Amino acid sequence: WSEKMRERMGPGAVLLKYTGEGHGQVLSAACVDSAVSDTLVALTLPADDTVCQPDTEVSEPSWWAANLPRAEQGEQFVSRDQMETDIGIAKNDYYATGLFMIGTTEELMMRIHQRLELRGFLRMDMPITLESGGKSAHYYIEGESFLVMVMGSELVSNGEWDYLQSIIPENHGIVFFLAGP
Repeated sequence: WSEKMRERMGPGAVLLKYTGEGHGQVLSAACVDSAVSDTLVALTLPADDTVCQPDTEVSEPSWWAANLPRAEQGEQFVSRDQMETDIGIAKNDYYATGLFMIGTTEELMMRIHQRLELRGFLRMDMPITLESGGKSAHYYIEGESFLVMVMGSELVSNGEWDYLQSIIPENHGIVFFLAGP
């Protein structure tokens, strides 16, 4: 039907094809996002019959399993699958895991920094405060960098993050570990 619609729209119409699953692919495939951005921002259409492939899943960095902090007493590990299904961090955007930990944003940022430092990670920048009130900082190990984001218990319980309240244990915050492609 899309080919018929392109024909009916006239000679200026183009068709962008996506080979993955689903109907709407904006924000789920980099090739589609680029074409949409070029169209809406630069007013430049993609070539007719451009084919976009699904983004590939970001693979686990070689240092990940051996170096990231493990869950300690009172903490709960957040699996990669939970990060995608419960929190919404796509596997083609980041290789991501996390920890549910008790404490405020400041306390969690300080504790996770100490634990990463003991494991040989170098912090590349000072933590910044995010719009959400959380904090983030970049770390470096074995020639690669990754992002740590923290949302303490005071943010999870403030009502803005209702969907997180159902998955994060009471009085806990979350620490995200995110490695990009």
